[in-house]
Amino acid sequence: MKTTTNSVLNAQELSNTKVTEVGKQAKQAIKSIKPFYFINELNKLAKRNEYVDEVSIKELQSRCKQLHANRYGFDACLLAKDYANRFCTISKADATTAIINDLQHTDIVLVKGCEVRLTSDNEVVIYKPIAQSLNAYISAFVSVVRGVERAQEAAAKAAAKEAKVAKATKAAKDKQVANIVAMWRNGEISGDEMQARITAIDLAC
Repeated sequence: MKTTTNSVLNAQELSNTKVTEVGKQAKQAIKSIKPFYFINELNKLAKRNEYVDEVSIKELQSRCKQLHANRYGFDACLLAKDYANRFCTISKADATTAIINDLQHTDIVLVKGCEVRLTSDNEVVIYKPIAQSLNAYISAFVSVVRGVERAQEAAAKAAAKEAKVAKATKAAKDKQVANIVAMWRNGEISGDEMQARITAIDLAC
């Protein structure tokens, strides 16, 4: 009787091979998903008032909606893009001498595959592509909202500080003018001198 010696995969080996193949297919499928899929899914989750990792998707959507005039809260207009047209988050980067030198002499500077740019405030920032997952896009929108809100808070504090300084300056000026007027009323200075002193205060302010 003639026999063969062909190797046969056992059940475990067959299972492992299938899992590996399915894993490869899943990775390829995720790569082919467009970013707008995740953005649309977030808007659907918000409509159902879902929570993901204790984040209220509806609340996050509402705060995003305040930043633009488009129909849905989660919108691509809020996300930055890098040189390769990938949606990214932006964060501060180490401003090494080499990086700054490259930024001043090269159109596109990459650090570990991520684009680095110099802002108008001469701050070095890095554009990190958003991973293809709902959680990554949630984090990206949270980062955008917090960034805008922090900027608004800083602007409000600066405005309040400026108003406080202006108020103190006006109070000091009013006190000086009141003293000059009192001197004129007491006959210590003439009307012309009073006016000259008040004019000088106005010019100094």
